[in-house]
Amino acid sequence: MTKILVISDIHRDDRGIEFALEQTNHNEVWCLGDVSGHIEYVKEKYNGYLGNHLKCYQLLKQRHAHCIKGNWEHWLLNQAKDNDPQAFQFKYREELIAERKVLEGSGILEWIDKEWKTEDVQDDFTLTHGSIDNNGDEKVEKWEYYLYPDYTREVGRLITRKKLETHHMLFGHTHIPGFFKSNGNVPEWYPLTPQNINDEFDYNLGDHLIHFIINPGSLNVNNGRRSDIRAGLPGTALIIDTETQKFRFLPITPGV
Repeated sequence: MTKILVISDIHRDDRGIEFALEQTNHNEVWCLGDVSGHIEYVKEKYNGYLGNHLKCYQLLKQRHAHCIKGNWEHWLLNQAKDNDPQAFQFKYREELIAERKVLEGSGILEWIDKEWKTEDVQDDFTLTHGSIDNNGDEKVEKWEYYLYPDYTREVGRLITRKKLETHHMLFGHTHIPGFFKSNGNVPEWYPLTPQNINDEFDYNLGDHLIHFIINPGSLNVNNGRRSDIRAGLPGTALIIDTETQKFRFLPITPGV
C-alpha cells in the first residue's frame, strides 16, 4: 500500500511541516513548491515567530521528498533578477537576499537546482506548482495561469487539448484547497469547506473521461490569494492512497 503526503506552499512554516510529517501514516512525500517566502504569513500565524525555511528544506531532504519548484525556488536560484523592476521577484528582493544568506553552505540551493523540476509525473498525477500551460521563463515570471476556482474553462482546455500526460494533476500556488472534477464537460470546482474537511474522495471512478485537478492548499492559514474562500479553514495538506484510489485533505493544526 502506498500513501502519499502532498504538501504545498509551506512558506517557512517548520511547525506545520513537522506536524504533517509526524501526524500522518505515509510512504512518500510530494512537495509542490514555495517552501520559502512570505515571512509575514507565518509571523502572523504564530504571533511573531518567523518560521525556519532552512529547517523546512532539510526536513524534505531527509524524507527524500519528491519536490517541484515553486516561484520562490525559481527566484532563489535566479539572483540576477532581484534588481529587475520588471521581474515579479523585484518586490521581494530583500527577503530573497536574506533567505539565500541563511541557506548558504547548507547545500540546499544546489539540491534544488539539481533535483527539483518545474513539473513532473508521478503515478497517475502530473505535479506542478502553478500551471503546465506556460513554458520556460514566462511560466516563472508571469504565472498567468493560477487555476482559481472560477477558471473552469482554462482547466477544461488543459484536458481537451491533451496537455496532461496523466489522468490527474496536482497544483498549488493559490493556497486554496479543493479540486476540479471533469467528466468530459466543463470542469466543476469542489471547494474544501469546514463541512467536508473530513470527507474522503474517490479519484478513480472507472471512467476514463473523469479527471481530477487537485490543490492541497497551503500549510499556512488564512492567507489564500482570495482569503474569503478559505474562511474557517486551517492550513491543509493532502493524503493520496494509491491502493484504494482515494484522497482526503489533512488539517494542519500544530500548537502555537
